[in-house]
Amino acid sequence: MSERTTITRPAADVLITIREAEERFGCPRRELERHIRSGRLDVVRRPGKGPRQLVEAQVCALLQRTGAGGVS
Repeated sequence: MSERTTITRPAADVLITIREAEERFGCPRRELERHIRSGRLDVVRRPGKGPRQLVEAQVCALLQRTGAGGVS
């Protein structure tokens, strides 16, 4: 029996949920979802380990570039 994993990022990346990103950066959920659909944000899914997660540094960098949310 082989096991498949969907983790595509190094373990050193800090992962946050979409809700945590909303609270921490003041960015609306719909805007985060739009960036996910467009491919600008990667989503990490770990089967059986809870909700979709985003890479914190990637979210912060994207919001700084776009001027969205509460990140300056």
